[in-house]
Amino acid sequence: MIEAGANQLSEQDTIEAIDFGYEAVTELIKSQEDLLKDLGIKQIKPSDPEEDKTLPSYLEKNCSKAIDLVLKKFDQTKEERDLELEKIKTETQSKIDSLKDDNQVKVLTSENEKLIHSDFKKLTKKLMRSQIINDGKRVDGRDLDEVRKISASAGILPKRVHGSALFQRGLTQVLSTTTLGTPSDAQEMDDLNPSTEKLTSTTIISLHIQ
Repeated sequence: MIEAGANQLSEQDTIEAIDFGYEAVTELIKSQEDLLKDLGIKQIKPSDPEEDKTLPSYLEKNCSKAIDLVLKKFDQTKEERDLELEKIKTETQSKIDSLKDDNQVKVLTSENEKLIHSDFKKLTKKLMRSQIINDGKRVDGRDLDEVRKISASAGILPKRVHGSALFQRGLTQVLSTTTLGTPSDAQEMDDLNPSTEKLTSTTIISLHIQ
């Protein structure tokens, strides 16, 4: 992550600043590594937590094919796809409920009702990523070099607000409105910045993600 601020800066100056910071950080890391070596301190790497593979293995064996077929229906809407996936999960839950009481899969899901939901979701994500990597197709049928349709429009609301805009990318929608504030609306700054107040506008952003 890179944090920076500037009023106006060329792309070349920005790149050089990043390179300069990178070199400085590299020297700091090297100094820390040398210090650990001189003091004979060995880093302790935590071991991976133990994970019960019983339910994930069951779901992978019994649900992978059905989930994969749903993910390959590129003409479906997100709602239709979610409904089909939910149907598969519900049918799987019914099959588990019909197992013997001492079956390990049934025991696990009985002890934690949310377990099948989380593991089913993990399997779906795994198959979705595999489809992207191996087939080069996203779940909505887009190729790897395709982006969602993007549209933007400004000044869509009446002039009761000083500014408004609507942005949409795929199923993500953003409606923002701005009303200029008076000096009494200034934001009080509680930091080391020499300016104690910051004049701002009132902005309301509404997100609608499907």
